[in-house]
Amino acid sequence: MPAKPDQPAFLAQIVDWLTAKLSDPRLGVAATALFGSVLRQSSNARDVDVVVVFSTGTDAQIQARALQLKKLTRDFRQCFAHELHVTAFAPRELKDMAHFLQRAGKHDFVISSGC
Repeated sequence: MPAKPDQPAFLAQIVDWLTAKLSDPRLGVAATALFGSVLRQSSNARDVDVVVVFSTGTDAQIQARALQLKKLTRDFRQCFAHELHVTAFAPRELKDMAHFLQRAGKHDFVISSGC
C-alpha cells in the first residue's frame, strides 16, 4: 500500500514512477512538472497533477504520444490508487505552459531536458 499522500515518501514514489515511465524515448517527453496539492505537505492529495511538454514531432506524433500518456494514467491509478491528471503541451506551446504553471502556483520539474 502506498504511503499517505501528505508524506514525503509518497512524493518520492511518484517522482520515481513518473521519471521511469516518462523517460521512455518513445513518448518524446522533453519536460515534466508536478504541481497542485501533491506538493503541499499539509494537503491530503487525492490526485496528482502533472504538466508534460513533448519534444519535437509532427502533430500526428504528438497526438499519438498523448494517447500513450492516457494509458499511463490507468497504470498510475492501479499503482497509487490516485488519479493522474496530465496537461500536455507541444513544443511550440512553451509560452502557454509557462503561463499555465504561473497560474498553478508551486511546481517542481521532475524531468527536464532544458527546454
